[in-house]
Amino acid sequence: MFSNMNYLNKYNKPIPRTWDELIETAEFILKEEKEKYNNTEIIGYNGLFPDNENTMCSLYQLLYSYRDTVDSPLPDFGSKTAIEAVNKIMEIKDRISSDEIFRSAETLIVAKMIAEELLFVNFYSSFNAPNYTTSVLPGKIDGINGSILGGFNIGINKYIDEKRKIACIEVFKFLLSKDFQRDVIVKKLHLTTPLSELYNDPDACTVLNCEMMNEIQFFLRPSTTMKNYEDFSNKGVKLFYQILDGEKSVEEVLNDFDSYIHVYSFVVNSTVGGIMLGIIIFILVIVILSSVLLFIPKFRSYFNFLTTDVWFIYTVGSIFMLASTVEYYNEPTIVKCKTRQIFNLIGNSLVLIPILYRLVINFPKINSYSQWVHRNNYIFISGFLLIQILLSALTSSVESFTIKDVNFDTNSKNFRMCVLNPTFKPISLLQYIYNIMLYIVICFLIFLEWNIQETYFDLRHFSVVMIMNGITQILFIVLNNLDINNYILYSVLFISFTLLFVITNHIYIFVIRLILLYTSENDDEKKMSNLIQNSRYGVSSTKNAFSKSEVDSVKSSTQSKTSKASKNSESSSSYRSKLLNYHYTTSPVA
Repeated sequence: MFSNMNYLNKYNKPIPRTWDELIETAEFILKEEKEKYNNTEIIGYNGLFPDNENTMCSLYQLLYSYRDTVDSPLPDFGSKTAIEAVNKIMEIKDRISSDEIFRSAETLIVAKMIAEELLFVNFYSSFNAPNYTTSVLPGKIDGINGSILGGFNIGINKYIDEKRKIACIEVFKFLLSKDFQRDVIVKKLHLTTPLSELYNDPDACTVLNCEMMNEIQFFLRPSTTMKNYEDFSNKGVKLFYQILDGEKSVEEVLNDFDSYIHVYSFVVNSTVGGIMLGIIIFILVIVILSSVLLFIPKFRSYFNFLTTDVWFIYTVGSIFMLASTVEYYNEPTIVKCKTRQIFNLIGNSLVLIPILYRLVINFPKINSYSQWVHRNNYIFISGFLLIQILLSALTSSVESFTIKDVNFDTNSKNFRMCVLNPTFKPISLLQYIYNIMLYIVICFLIFLEWNIQETYFDLRHFSVVMIMNGITQILFIVLNNLDINNYILYSVLFISFTLLFVITNHIYIFVIRLILLYTSENDDEKKMSNLIQNSRYGVSSTKNAFSKSEVDSVKSSTQSKTSKASKNSESSSSYRSKLLNYHYTTSPVA
């Protein structure tokens, strides 16, 4: 800040250290000058808010001067501290300056400094004005200040030969040497040096204001770190002018600033985020508690579709799917993107592979492959799961994801999302294709085994599950191709569809299906379920607690269809007839 020492010495006033002191000192001098000398030309403070980047510099300096401590970060634009700071600069404009001066271009400021019509001036430190002394800008409290540090970048062309690169490095070393900076930059050119050690050099300090330079607290604008900073700066100037023009309040404009640069994310401590997390935990508890039913003898007969150990694998898949939803919270990273995909797709496979295993050993035609799978269930399940794990390892070893910025050039709230890297997208899609193939094979086998008595009712319930899985996968595909510009909606939709998958595959099978079976008035399903309790491989099928008439009552319709299918098979050896024959088969045949 430049201070007019003629006026300060005239009225025996020190250079102000806080914004309140600046107002107090300026008001006193302006009043004395007007009353005693009819001097109405003098202005207390210029503000420096022209229609260009300097407005953003002044705004950043102001906010930085309102920190609580030296080590505190820049206050957020939407914070109470920022609102307090901007209200203070508006107070300064109204009390010791004017709207016209605040908007003035740099050339007018220079002219008024030369004419000594400005008492305190926010301007470039490289400017030399007679009768003005430079000092740090005031702050909210003494000891806190802020100043924008700017400059130019110098680089070396990487395409020049090595000899010229070495020569360039030597030139840079010379330009940044202590001797050159002190003797040329400081003493001859009277410019500010980037070498902080010179501000403790007695020789350099005869020219430099070392006391100020050692006290000043610099802030770097995010011009190189923020994407589209130029657009943000242009919009920021327009937003600030809405305050000057009285179009919006300080709070409204700073909220607009905050919305433009703040990156929002789905968080637990928000209302919607907390509710969704509560639902996730609630469903997780149901998944775990419902699995206990496997060990209760009263309900064990309802879970004969899979053995207990395979049901456990099925349950782990649901837990993996639930774990993937947690990665939608907070700002995404590449690691979180990969973790989410791994948990989601491996979880999906852990649910599908046990179903596939049961359908393979239940194939309508007894064959050596089905028998081998039945004897080596862990090898079968582990083999199919290993494929998905290897695909996950492959996608994790490359940059399979990128972080996409959403809404950064609009008025909507900014957020980031995971998107597949186009370069490695084919590799990532292999995981999805693998699960789709599992899904298709399962649906095909359900069709072939539709009337097998041993799994008759189970398949009807799992057909509902597979239909819902298909719908869920379609919804996921649609979501991934939609332009969703609301970070809350984006996270809620993806989490909800994942929860729908878990509800369908686990809660429906373990809870809803059980309730439907247990409370059903029609006991035909129980009869059929108890009718075929035996295993096709090595377990006797002669035990039956029902009379022949009861069995015939339950199976009458399917036997009729079987007869028709048999005749059709005898008359035609076509592939289609063979599939239909499998479809209508009620028990495996050799």
